[in-house]
Amino acid sequence: MTKWKKIILTGCCITTLAIGAAITADAETTAVQGESAGTEIPAILSPFLVYGNIEKMDDGRLFLTSSADDAIHKEVIITTGEAKILDAVTGMPVSYDSLTDGQIVYAYVGPAMTMSLPPMANAEIILTNIPADGNVPVYGIVSDQQVNSDGSASITLSDGQEIQIPADCVVTPYLTRNIVTVHDLIPGTPCLIWSDGGTASQIMVFAGNVLTDNQVTQESDESEDSDNAVIPMGWISQDGQWVYYDKSGELHKGWLEYNGDWYYLDEENGIMQTGFVSVDGKTYYLLSDGKMLTRPMVFTPASDGSLH
Repeated sequence: MTKWKKIILTGCCITTLAIGAAITADAETTAVQGESAGTEIPAILSPFLVYGNIEKMDDGRLFLTSSADDAIHKEVIITTGEAKILDAVTGMPVSYDSLTDGQIVYAYVGPAMTMSLPPMANAEIILTNIPADGNVPVYGIVSDQQVNSDGSASITLSDGQEIQIPADCVVTPYLTRNIVTVHDLIPGTPCLIWSDGGTASQIMVFAGNVLTDNQVTQESDESEDSDNAVIPMGWISQDGQWVYYDKSGELHKGWLEYNGDWYYLDEENGIMQTGFVSVDGKTYYLLSDGKMLTRPMVFTPASDGSLH
C-alpha cells in the first residue's frame, strides 16, 4: 500500500480550516486606490501556495510533499478537477497525464483546506516544468491598481505583494486573442506574473473577475435573468477550437473581418476554419491561424489528391 493511501486510512473527521489570515476578512471591505479610488469592494481571499514533489493518485488528485521549510502542512492532497495545469515557462496548458511521480510542482490552492490528515485543498493553478533557475511565475488576484501617464503601472495582489509593471511589459490573455493591457488589471482580476525583483516582465490575464463573478453568482440566485451576467467576447478557445463572440455575446458565424484580416467561421457551430473552404460557389484558402490567404501561393498535389 502506498504512503498516501496509508495516511488517508488514518485520517480523522473532516472540517473546514481557513488558510492564512486573509480568510478572516471575508465580511470586510477594502478601498480600491488608483483609477478606481473611492470605490468600496469586498475583500479578496488569496490563493495559498504549496510546492514540492508530487505522487499521482488513482482518482486524479495529487499527493504533494512540501519542499518549504516553514510549511504548516508537510503533506497535502490536491484536487485537480477545476485547476488549470500550466507550463511555468510558457503559461500554456499541460495535461494531468503528462505529470510524473516525483516531479516538483507549484500549486495555488484554497483559500480553505480540510483538517483531515493529510489536509485536502482544491487547486486553482498548478505550475509544472519548473525552470532550473527557480524563476517561477506568481499567481495572484489584483486588489489595487495604479496606472501612470507614461504607460507603466503598479498593482498590489490580494496577498499584499506589490508588482511594478514597466510600459513595455508584455500583457497577454489566457487562450484568447483579445487585446488586454495594464488597464485591464482591475481589482478582482486573476493573473500569472513573471517578474524579476518585483518588476514584471510578462503578465498573463485570466478571463473573469473574482468580484464580478461573486456578484453574478449572488444575483443569479435571485433572478435567472441577471443583467450582470458575464458575457463572452472576442476570440475564445473551446475544446481546442477557436470561436468568436461579438459584443452582444452572440457566437459569430460566417465571414469575419478582424484587424484587417478575413476569417471564416463555420455556419453551424462557429468554429474557425483552416485550409480550403467553399463558400457560395467560390473556393478560398485559410492559413493555419485562420487568416484568408491574399497572396500567391503554390500548392503541390499529394498522392491522395490533396494539395499542400
